[in-house]
Amino acid sequence: MDLSLEKLNLIQQILLIKDEDFVKSISRFIEKKRGSVEEVDGWEELPEKVRESIEIAQKQMEEGQGIPLEDVLEKYRKKYQR
Repeated sequence: MDLSLEKLNLIQQILLIKDEDFVKSISRFIEKKRGSVEEVDGWEELPEKVRESIEIAQKQMEEGQGIPLEDVLEKYRKKYQR
């Protein structure tokens, strides 16, 4: 499996996790492994507006803003369920 497919598979698995503590553990593991956002492959190649948007989104998530993942998933499951 190529790296892009492996990453997509990992994202799909994480999206299905309902245990908040487990998700936080995964997040801490990733942050520890990569050190900081700047060390992520390709970070510097992203347009500045994209990097700023990501940083804003991260800050909003830390502040508890946004729509809970389960609400988003439920909305799209209903919309696209066949």
